[in-house]
Amino acid sequence: MGCSLMLGALLERLGRGRGAPDRPGGAIVPAELVAAITRSRIRVSPRPDGEGNLIVSVSSPILGAFRWRGIEDAAERIAATYPDLGRAATDRAARLLEAEVGDRLIIAILREPPRSWVWDF
Repeated sequence: MGCSLMLGALLERLGRGRGAPDRPGGAIVPAELVAAITRSRIRVSPRPDGEGNLIVSVSSPILGAFRWRGIEDAAERIAATYPDLGRAATDRAARLLEAEVGDRLIIAILREPPRSWVWDF
Protein backbone atom coordinates (compact mmCIF):
# COMPACT_ATOMS: atom_id res chain seq x y z
CA MET A 1 0.00 0.00 0.00
CA GLY A 2 1.40 3.40 -0.95
CA CYS A 3 2.28 5.94 1.70
CA SER A 4 -0.46 8.35 0.62
CA LEU A 5 -3.05 5.55 0.70
CA MET A 6 -1.99 4.56 4.20
CA LEU A 7 -2.18 8.18 5.35
CA GLY A 8 -5.63 8.56 3.78
CA ALA A 9 -6.84 5.38 5.49
CA LEU A 10 -5.43 6.56 8.82
CA LEU A 11 -7.10 9.96 8.53
CA GLU A 12 -10.38 8.26 7.59
CA ARG A 13 -10.16 6.04 10.66
CA LEU A 14 -9.33 9.01 12.89
CA GLY A 15 -12.33 10.92 11.58
CA ARG A 16 -14.94 8.26 12.32
CA GLY A 17 -17.27 9.04 15.18
CA ARG A 18 -16.13 12.62 15.66
CA GLY A 19 -18.12 15.70 14.86
CA ALA A 20 -21.08 16.13 12.59
CA PRO A 21 -21.19 14.44 9.18
CA ASP A 22 -19.47 16.35 6.43
CA ARG A 23 -21.51 18.89 4.56
CA PRO A 24 -20.65 21.03 1.50
CA GLY A 25 -17.81 23.32 2.52
CA GLY A 26 -17.43 21.19 5.65
CA ALA A 27 -13.62 21.40 5.70
CA ILE A 28 -13.75 25.11 6.49
CA VAL A 29 -12.55 25.85 10.02
CA PRO A 30 -14.25 28.90 11.60
CA ALA A 31 -11.98 31.94 11.79
CA GLU A 32 -12.48 32.27 15.55
CA LEU A 33 -11.23 28.69 16.05
CA VAL A 34 -8.21 29.27 13.82
CA ALA A 35 -7.41 32.45 15.78
CA ALA A 36 -7.78 30.62 19.10
CA ILE A 37 -5.49 27.80 17.95
CA THR A 38 -2.80 30.12 16.63
CA ARG A 39 -2.97 32.21 19.82
CA SER A 40 -2.83 29.19 22.13
CA ARG A 41 -0.19 29.23 24.83
CA ILE A 42 1.89 26.10 24.53
CA ARG A 43 4.24 25.33 27.39
CA VAL A 44 6.86 22.59 27.45
CA SER A 45 7.76 21.48 30.96
CA PRO A 46 11.49 21.43 31.71
CA ARG A 47 11.11 18.01 33.34
CA PRO A 48 9.90 14.88 31.53
CA ASP A 49 7.15 12.58 32.75
CA GLY A 50 7.82 9.15 34.24
CA GLU A 51 8.42 7.61 30.83
CA GLY A 52 10.89 10.31 29.72
CA ASN A 53 8.45 12.12 27.40
CA LEU A 54 8.16 15.89 27.37
CA ILE A 55 5.10 17.29 29.13
CA VAL A 56 3.26 19.73 26.88
CA SER A 57 0.43 21.93 28.18
CA VAL A 58 -1.93 23.81 25.87
CA SER A 59 -4.06 26.75 26.96
CA SER A 60 -6.52 28.11 24.43
CA PRO A 61 -9.18 30.80 24.88
CA ILE A 62 -11.86 28.57 23.32
CA LEU A 63 -10.63 25.03 23.97
CA GLY A 64 -9.49 25.58 27.56
CA ALA A 65 -6.37 24.26 29.24
CA PHE A 66 -5.27 20.66 28.74
CA ARG A 67 -2.24 18.42 28.46
CA TRP A 68 -1.31 17.51 24.89
CA ARG A 69 -1.74 13.77 24.46
CA GLY A 70 -2.03 13.59 20.68
CA ILE A 71 -4.11 14.60 17.71
CA GLU A 72 -7.01 12.27 18.57
CA ASP A 73 -7.56 13.89 21.98
CA ALA A 74 -7.32 17.33 20.41
CA ALA A 75 -9.90 16.40 17.75
CA GLU A 76 -12.26 15.09 20.43
CA ARG A 77 -11.90 18.34 22.40
CA ILE A 78 -12.57 20.41 19.27
CA ALA A 79 -15.60 18.25 18.37
CA ALA A 80 -16.98 18.67 21.92
CA THR A 81 -16.53 22.46 21.75
CA TYR A 82 -17.89 22.73 18.19
CA PRO A 83 -20.48 19.93 17.83
CA ASP A 84 -21.80 21.32 14.51
CA LEU A 85 -18.36 21.25 12.90
CA GLY A 86 -17.94 18.55 10.27
CA ARG A 87 -15.38 15.76 10.60
CA ALA A 88 -13.13 17.20 7.90
CA ALA A 89 -13.03 20.61 9.59
CA THR A 90 -12.48 19.00 13.01
CA ASP A 91 -9.52 17.02 11.65
CA ARG A 92 -8.14 20.09 9.93
CA ALA A 93 -8.35 22.13 13.16
CA ALA A 94 -6.69 19.30 15.12
CA ARG A 95 -3.85 19.16 12.58
CA LEU A 96 -3.43 22.93 12.89
CA LEU A 97 -3.14 22.60 16.66
CA GLU A 98 -0.70 19.71 16.21
CA ALA A 99 1.45 21.94 13.97
CA GLU A 100 1.47 24.67 16.64
CA VAL A 101 2.53 22.14 19.28
CA GLY A 102 5.19 20.75 16.94
CA ASP A 103 6.63 24.21 16.30
CA ARG A 104 6.88 24.82 20.05
CA LEU A 105 8.52 21.43 20.63
CA ILE A 106 11.13 22.12 17.97
CA ILE A 107 11.96 25.43 19.64
CA ALA A 108 12.17 23.76 23.07
CA ILE A 109 14.42 20.98 21.78
CA LEU A 110 16.74 23.39 19.96
CA ARG A 111 17.07 25.54 23.09
CA GLU A 112 18.40 22.66 25.19
CA PRO A 113 22.17 22.79 25.47
CA PRO A 114 23.86 19.63 24.23
CA ARG A 115 24.94 17.25 26.96
CA SER A 116 28.63 16.74 27.37
CA TRP A 117 29.82 13.22 26.70
CA VAL A 118 32.02 13.56 29.78
CA TRP A 119 29.02 13.57 32.12
CA ASP A 120 26.90 11.12 30.14
CA PHE A 121 27.55 7.95 32.13
